[in-house]
Amino acid sequence: MPKLAEVGRAIYGAWRLMLFDAGGMAYLDTSIDGFWRSFFAAVVVAPAYVVFVVTGLTTADAEAVDPAWAALVKGGAYLMSWVVFPAAAVFVTRLLGVTGRYIPLIVAYNWSNVPPLLILLPAAMLTASGSGIGETIGTLALLFILVYEWFVVRVALGVAAFTAVGIVVLDVLLGLIIQMSTTSLL
Repeated sequence: MPKLAEVGRAIYGAWRLMLFDAGGMAYLDTSIDGFWRSFFAAVVVAPAYVVFVVTGLTTADAEAVDPAWAALVKGGAYLMSWVVFPAAAVFVTRLLGVTGRYIPLIVAYNWSNVPPLLILLPAAMLTASGSGIGETIGTLALLFILVYEWFVVRVALGVAAFTAVGIVVLDVLLGLIIQMSTTSLL
């Protein structure tokens, strides 16, 4: 588990990356130990995930699904979302000949999940309250986050812009597969 100072530096680095400042990478621990500790970002993001799940449930959803089963399925999907892309990235970095950049990619990718919560949480709350502006903000936020992820991939791997687009598309497809699997289980 990382120390609080490391978590703070990593989130600050991810924030700088979100501002499209490549210098944010300097705040991330891209050692092998830093790689493993970067998965602590899942713990940081988990409370927000719970809010998204709860605000995304309709009354019909809540009545139709056993809460214990829903928690198990949603929890499993959350864990999968933190494992699937790093696993796929092993093959992608080998294919691209940038295996030496794998660890910086995953460290940056993991920590870059934290700052967007400042945009997504308010949008989810507004959407849950029935406000149409919440959906608009959420859509714009998701578009921004895709561009942010593209920047993180491009900087962390040092690849061309089009290559980074392909990697982001892969991540989105993997996320959709997890989401569709979760929906079918519920």
